Amino acid sequence: MPPPMADLGFDNITVVKIGSSTLAHESGLDLATMRHIVTDIAQLVRENIAKVVMVSSGSVRIGKHSLGDDVRGLKTGKATLNQVCSTIGQADLIHAYQDLFHREGLDIAQGLITRRDFSIRQRYESMRDVLLTLLRVNRIPILNDNDLLTDEETDFTDNDHFAAYVSAMLDAQRLIILSDVEGLLDGPPRAGGKVISQITDAEDAKKYLWARRKDQSSGGMPSKIDAAILMREFGIPLYLVNGKKPGVIGRVMRGEHEGTFFSSDEPVAQASQLQRWLRVGAVGTGKIELSTVIADLLRHGRRASVLSIGIEKILAPFKKGDIIDVCDESGSLLGRGVAQIDADGIRVGDERELDGRSKSPIVIHWEKFGSTKSVTFAPKSAKEGPQENT
Repeated sequence: MPPPMADLGFDNITVVKIGSSTLAHESGLDLATMRHIVTDIAQLVRENIAKVVMVSSGSVRIGKHSLGDDVRGLKTGKATLNQVCSTIGQADLIHAYQDLFHREGLDIAQGLITRRDFSIRQRYESMRDVLLTLLRVNRIPILNDNDLLTDEETDFTDNDHFAAYVSAMLDAQRLIILSDVEGLLDGPPRAGGKVISQITDAEDAKKYLWARRKDQSSGGMPSKIDAAILMREFGIPLYLVNGKKPGVIGRVMRGEHEGTFFSSDEPVAQASQLQRWLRVGAVGTGKIELSTVIADLLRHGRRASVLSIGIEKILAPFKKGDIIDVCDESGSLLGRGVAQIDADGIRVGDERELDGRSKSPIVIHWEKFGSTKSVTFAPKSAKEGPQENT
C-alpha cells in the first residue's frame, strides 16, 4: 500500500456547486447570475472567511447553444452529442469565469475529473493535494465532470454527487448547492408547497420528492437528497438555495435563513484519509460475505475488525493489500477495507486456521475499513442516454 496521505487540509473549506439551470438559459450564459455568484465568492476569499472550491455544471447546455442549428442531425460516431457539446461549452464557461474573477482581482484554476480518478488511490491523493495547494496559493479551483472521458455506466450520475465526493475528500465545512429552486418543498409546487427550512434526517427527506419538471436536467431533487445523506455521514452540512438570488452565498455564510438546510448534528466518527478514500473512492477487487452478527456491528458504525471467523463466504479472491467489498447476507455493500491476509490463508468459520493457531486472524482491521452505507450512488444507465448535470 502507498504511504499514509499527508495532511495539508484547511479548517474553513466551502464547496459551492452551481447547477446548469442556474448558469444558463435559452440564449446561453446567464452572465448576470454568474456575476453575482462570482462577487459573493470573491468576497469570501478576500475577507478570508472561507477557502472556496467550485463545482460548476453548464458546459453541455452552453455548448448546445453555441452550436445552434448545427446540433441537429450532427453525426458524432462513437461519441455522444453531450461529449461534443461539453468540450465546446467548457471553454466558454471557464473563459467567462476567468474574466469575472479577474475583475475581482482573483485567479482561478480548472479541473476536469472522472469517477475513475477517485477510485485510484494515487490519483485521489494527487487530486486532493493539488486542490489544497491551489487554495494555499489563493487560486479558486473550478471543477467539472470530464464529459469527454465519461463512461456512462461507471461515471457520476450528476454534479450533485460529484460535489459531495469532493466535499468528503477535502473534509469541507459545508456544501452549498445553488439551484433554480428555493429549496426542498413540503408539497407539490402547484399545490402551494412551501420551503422546508431545515431537514435533520436526510433519509426522511425522500418523502418530499415530487414530480420532476420536464425541463429539469439530470440532477434534480433526488440527487441533492442523496448528496445530503452522504454529507451527514461525514458530518458536513448541506445548504440548498436559489442561486439566482444575489448575495445568497453571503447570507448562508452569515447564518441567515435561506432555502433548505440539511443539518449534520448526528455524531460522526472522525474518518482518516484512508477511510475517506475507501468510502468515496476505492473499488473492490475481492469480496466477502459476513455473518449476521458482524454485519450488524458494522452497519451500526461500531469499530469492529473483521476476523476470519466472522466471514460466511469468500465471494471473490484477494491478496494481502487488495481492496475488499464487504457485504451482508443479502448482498448489500456495507463497506470496503484493506485485506490483511490472502484469501487463500482463510478457512471460513474456523478459529484454528493458520498453523493451528487458536486465535482467529484479522482479515480487515477496523482502521482500514470504510463504511459505504450512504455513499454508493447508482451509475448512469446506458438505456437512459446522455444527460446534462444540474
